[in-house]
Amino acid sequence: MLKVIKDVGFRFAPFRYVYRGFFRIYSDKVSDTVMVSFPKSGHTWLRVMLAKVISLHYDIKKLDLDLVLMVRGRPKIPRIAINHEIAPTFGVNFDLKQKKFLGAYGRSDVVSIRPVLRTKKTIFLVRDPRDVVVSLFFHLTKRNKFYNSSDISRFLQERFSLSKIINYMNLWHREMQRRPDQFLLVKYEDLQKDTAGQLKRVTDFLGIDASPDVIMEAVHFGSVDNMRKMERSDSFIDYRLRAKNKNDVESYKVRKAKVGGYNDYLSPADISYLNGRLEAELHPDFGYR
Repeated sequence: MLKVIKDVGFRFAPFRYVYRGFFRIYSDKVSDTVMVSFPKSGHTWLRVMLAKVISLHYDIKKLDLDLVLMVRGRPKIPRIAINHEIAPTFGVNFDLKQKKFLGAYGRSDVVSIRPVLRTKKTIFLVRDPRDVVVSLFFHLTKRNKFYNSSDISRFLQERFSLSKIINYMNLWHREMQRRPDQFLLVKYEDLQKDTAGQLKRVTDFLGIDASPDVIMEAVHFGSVDNMRKMERSDSFIDYRLRAKNKNDVESYKVRKAKVGGYNDYLSPADISYLNGRLEAELHPDFGYR
């Protein structure tokens, strides 16, 4: 019942952003591990699979996208905070012309790491920035209407698109180099190639001794078909996994889930531009240059 009431409140933007701000403070306090990723890097997919693993392994009936809430009152279970970390704790944008809230995503390319996160075990999920920026374009035009232009070539030039992605990845890479023993780097492309193996890496890092059967059931639960089915039916009762327009797959949280999908949307000139930026600015350790 409480979840339904909260979901109704989330339909009002001011409530949603105030709640998320306080929830981040709560998560900072209770979590022992944080999972960070730039938006559109696959963190909803991974968090759904982790929720399923925790549910099966620890016999918790109700799944929740907020894993720290799901394990509340069970101190022996890893407490995982999942954040993008792209905005201040109470970051929000309001468009005076449209008279509407545009979410926490900001127009700056500036990123930072809050001090409280510099001591936590960290799962760092990354994805090819070319796929991220295309998925981000559809998210910001189809889901939260943050960006009003349909010109994807123009979007690539915006400070808050590719530049922000590169800055974010390089920033967290420096943090990973500072304390490598506390970091687990997970690549979206590896998750696609060997979902069970990568999910097992994550659960081992968390100290969850999940059986092969539990891992495989979580993998099936997180399949693209099932994720879209859950999104259409709103099975989590959560705006973060709810279809914006059931008739427009580009507005779904789970869109294509495809490696290299940027080739389907960008011109050769756009791709050349992205490749040049990655070659010049992104750390080579990621392997996306």
